[in-house]
Amino acid sequence: ERRLKEAEKARSLRERLARLRKRRERLEARPKPPARPAPRREATYMPGPKRYPKTITGKDGAPMVHVPAGWFIMGSNLGDSDEKPQRRVYLDGFYIDKYEVTNARFRAAGMTPRKTYGINFNGDTQPVVGVTWHQAKAYCEKVGKRLPTEAEWEKAARGTDGRKYPWGNSYDASKLIYWRNSGNKTHPVDRSYSTHTSPYGAVDMAGNVWEWVN
Repeated sequence: ERRLKEAEKARSLRERLARLRKRRERLEARPKPPARPAPRREATYMPGPKRYPKTITGKDGAPMVHVPAGWFIMGSNLGDSDEKPQRRVYLDGFYIDKYEVTNARFRAAGMTPRKTYGINFNGDTQPVVGVTWHQAKAYCEKVGKRLPTEAEWEKAARGTDGRKYPWGNSYDASKLIYWRNSGNKTHPVDRSYSTHTSPYGAVDMAGNVWEWVN
């Protein structure tokens, strides 16, 4: 009786192996799909397994630039006390507005700055000023965005190599709007003079106006 059971077990195993071999032969006989073309490198970043466009357009019509996930150097050992110590910080990928929010976009959202500074600051393409932190947060929420964290803003401004300015480590007054060249007014966010872009394409991360973070 014991031998009969072992023989039956062996026969069942042989039949199972035969079925598996036939299944594998059928799968191998199927035609293989054609190879996919390589993605266009200039069109997207590829942080991790997912592809992200370099730029998108926000709900408010503002262009946004992509900052990929990864580590960056935050802070400074030579700066103010709230910048110390310099350390490595990891962030998930995110998008941030390419330009500072303009008066035109702020008004289009049905909002008015808490404080006004006259005609030198009210142009449609000039950055909105006189806005409280709560107003900045409310605007972001209206257009389906949020304020960046301090770490996100800093990475968008300086990239991953620990540079001091968005363009490098040496101060260059020709690359920003500041008190000596401003003419006592703000300047259009998309101007072609006295400007710069960060490693990710964000503009005016130094100069023109200060910016709120979360």
